[in-house]
Amino acid sequence: MRSGNYVIQAIVLISLLMASINSFSQASEKSSLLNIDYRNLISRGDLNYQTTVERSEEGIPVGNGRMGTLVWTSPTSLKMQLNREDVFANDRTTHSFNWRDRDYAQGVGYLDLDFVDFGEDVFMKDKTEQHLSIYDGLLSIEGNGVNSRIIVWHAEDVIAFQIEDQRETPSVINARLRMLRPAEVYLKSHKAISTMIIQDDYIILKQEFSEGDYYCSSAVAVSVLGRKSMPRYNNATGGQVIPVSSKRWRTPGLGQETENQISLAIEPGDGTFEIMAASAASFDPKEDVVGSAIKKLELANALGFDAMLNENKDWWSDFWAKSFVHLHSEDGVADEIEKYYSYYLYILASSSRGNYPADFSGMLFSTLGDFRAWGHQQWYNNLSLYYRGMFAANRQELMDPFFDMYSRMYGACEIAARQMWGTKGIFIPEVVWCDGPEELPEDIAAELQDLYLMRKPWEERSEHFMKYAAKQHPHPSTWNWKGEGNWVEGEWVFTDKGAGPFGDVIHIFESGPKLAYLYWKRYEYT
Repeated sequence: MRSGNYVIQAIVLISLLMASINSFSQASEKSSLLNIDYRNLISRGDLNYQTTVERSEEGIPVGNGRMGTLVWTSPTSLKMQLNREDVFANDRTTHSFNWRDRDYAQGVGYLDLDFVDFGEDVFMKDKTEQHLSIYDGLLSIEGNGVNSRIIVWHAEDVIAFQIEDQRETPSVINARLRMLRPAEVYLKSHKAISTMIIQDDYIILKQEFSEGDYYCSSAVAVSVLGRKSMPRYNNATGGQVIPVSSKRWRTPGLGQETENQISLAIEPGDGTFEIMAASAASFDPKEDVVGSAIKKLELANALGFDAMLNENKDWWSDFWAKSFVHLHSEDGVADEIEKYYSYYLYILASSSRGNYPADFSGMLFSTLGDFRAWGHQQWYNNLSLYYRGMFAANRQELMDPFFDMYSRMYGACEIAARQMWGTKGIFIPEVVWCDGPEELPEDIAAELQDLYLMRKPWEERSEHFMKYAAKQHPHPSTWNWKGEGNWVEGEWVFTDKGAGPFGDVIHIFESGPKLAYLYWKRYEYT
């Protein structure tokens, strides 16, 4: 069994391999000459588990580049945390996250498919087989009387399940959506409001994040095909009335919902049926994300699992035909590297086809709820490990989200160059928010520049500057000299790292030229 832990350890090795290897850029044209069996070659990188796994992060990844999850099991359930690349709890203007690792992103909800109420477990160590076909993007899980096939539709953001119940005595199956946090979370100026909704035969989980002018929302909608189902929400009104506080974001706690999950109870019976879960997100408070998710769901319902699978197979077939690597050595090490090479291309294609690059702390495959090591931020040198080999691999389209993110922040980087360093051009920080470095008040920028260029002794920094710094997140390059802190009588009291205006990443300037070089390579390749 090869788990996700081994894959993480292999990332750097694979990145260096892809950067140096001579791939066949015209593989589809040459394949007739070389007579390549792509399915057989790529399938060497499949995941095959003859048992269950003990940790959620050892689950199996599926995604379409915009929406993804790991799939893992409990004795009675298939379990997932659905993530999107374009969901952020905050942006660069936040003043609400003083601690490291507290801002969060990408999670849109937990989804559990629970197969057992009273009866024998479905997923047992000696009765469970799991297989991920990376050539088709298809996950198959066979349990004790229940078989599942799982895909994420490449055309729309829908994860689809084809369930076959072969048990002698089938039981009610519940598709459960669960919140990632309490229904209402208030942190300084930051608000996170989650709402459960029943609409027709669909169950829906909506999230809304706001702080100042910033807004982001997401929705997940779930439906069942081929089997009767009944929405269940065990609050006081059975889900028929949305709590007052969720409508108006009133005083914290008043009318707050205590239930954190909503279910579709599915009629018991043998045979095959399908479950669809669609997601949508937006930064526009006027956009109806619930309506967007339902529209995707209806498209999936009209098409059905098998037709969606066939569309996916066509997409993946074209993807794999762009190039190949075949390695062999007597000791098997080269063969193993080839497997990881193919598997890594599957991983990146499953998590890098949206508007934002894959997040280095878990890509689209986080299972830890809201915890993200860097939330709405990226570290260039870490992030670049994912992408810099894609030119040689002839998969430069997977780099589009990477380039798009940095291109969108050009204006903010231009302001940062002037404010932080007193220069023209652009400054691309090593650690930066996904929407670029924050714009500073001019008086703060002037003092910060004097301190960082050592025109003003660190010991003479003003109380006004330190009060402003206290509100800033300590990760981004602008404020990375900040150390640990605590609340003392209602005020955030913190230390620096003991090196004056120097943090781990403040004065790193190599990220800019390295990124510029990748832009130049993109020009040369395309």
